[in-house]
Amino acid sequence: MAKRMDDLISKYIDEKQRPLEADLEQWGIPIWALIGYWKAAKNDVDVVARDYKIPIEAVHAALHYYEKHKDIIDAKLMVNSIAPGLNEVSSNLPNVPKSKYIDEKRPPLEAYLEQWGIPIWPLIGYWKGVNNDVELVVRDYKIPVEAVHAALQYYQKHKDIIDAKLLVNAG
Repeated sequence: MAKRMDDLISKYIDEKQRPLEADLEQWGIPIWALIGYWKAAKNDVDVVARDYKIPIEAVHAALHYYEKHKDIIDAKLMVNSIAPGLNEVSSNLPNVPKSKYIDEKRPPLEAYLEQWGIPIWPLIGYWKGVNNDVELVVRDYKIPVEAVHAALQYYQKHKDIIDAKLLVNAG
């Protein structure tokens, strides 16, 4: 069983990285962020796989990796929950064509950054969790700053429903 877990981790995660820098290589999703989302989704692997558009096996790899590095990942998640970001989006955002990154025909809670398959509402939750630090979101999700700005503009337009979703998942 342990061998299978290690094989699964090796298939999806570069273990040479430090635990808080490790990600699902193919998608660039930080493991600790995925675990935070998994916890917010009430440990529902299917929801995580569906929302991030990744195989369930990749979620299981992240969970096994989490078990090996639980203390440090939980510490990171706790720090983020103690010092959440501000709710306000800067009005100084550059004007980015959202349609280049987001299909606005979708309902707000189903919208995602199309090229990367990253749902908007958990990305906004992550942004809040890192004190509205756009550069951290860019680095940790491995997406261009313009994509983050598009997500933030989308959030401005749908703030109430996205904030409600984040609040429900935090409880």
